[in-house]
Amino acid sequence: MNIFEDGFEEPKVNFPIDVVQDAIKGFEKATQGLASLIGLELDTMERMGSNLKDNTFQYQIILTSKYLKGYSFQVLQFGYDVTIYPVVICVQSEIGVEIKFKRSVGGIYKISCADEKNLLQVINAAFSTTKFKRTVGGLMKIARVKSETT
Repeated sequence: MNIFEDGFEEPKVNFPIDVVQDAIKGFEKATQGLASLIGLELDTMERMGSNLKDNTFQYQIILTSKYLKGYSFQVLQFGYDVTIYPVVICVQSEIGVEIKFKRSVGGIYKISCADEKNLLQVINAAFSTTKFKRTVGGLMKIARVKSETT
């Protein structure tokens, strides 16, 4: 008897990092090159301090500008395990309040996304918040002045 005779099937889904990268790809153009959103995999030290401890694959989306050396704003973190979905997303606290995420123990704003469609809804909501838009607008203004003086 071979209990594995039916084999296994790989899920027909896109990796969450690819979904997020695709969703944010027009950001730099929308800011006239003054700001960037960067998707980074968390390193070992960052993983130890993250709120995604049960997830094997962990990423963060950072807002930055080439004109403001050292400035970064972590918009969100997300992670998933080898089943790929669900994806757990932790957002910056003011963004979490604005999109009405429930606050978890430790003051963390996190939600689980069951599938790609739900992931896109949450990403869209986070990047549509007043907090995010005001942060980007302020960063653009400062970056524009810096770009003209260098």
